[in-house]
Amino acid sequence: MASYTSEGLPVITDEALGAFLRDINIARSDRKKFEKYTYGIMYRLRNQNPEIAKYITNVTKSLPEEYSGLVSVHMAILYEMLRRQAEVNKLEKSLQE
Repeated sequence: MASYTSEGLPVITDEALGAFLRDINIARSDRKKFEKYTYGIMYRLRNQNPEIAKYITNVTKSLPEEYSGLVSVHMAILYEMLRRQAEVNKLEKSLQE
């Protein structure tokens, strides 16, 4: 059953986190694959939630160059984990109806 924070964000389940981390680890096994994977996350973020994408860009602009890419990827990955959990919750709800 889906759980949400008091703010309405989905609570990430162990199962969803495990599946996501498996995907990340598979992508990390190859640099080009990981770049493509994270590019896909950022592309989706820019299209579906441009204000979050702008926020990430603004935050990382103020960081030293050697950290900005890493921080932006991890911020986008956090968003992607929440997005995926919301997707799972929506699917589970539709199956119960």
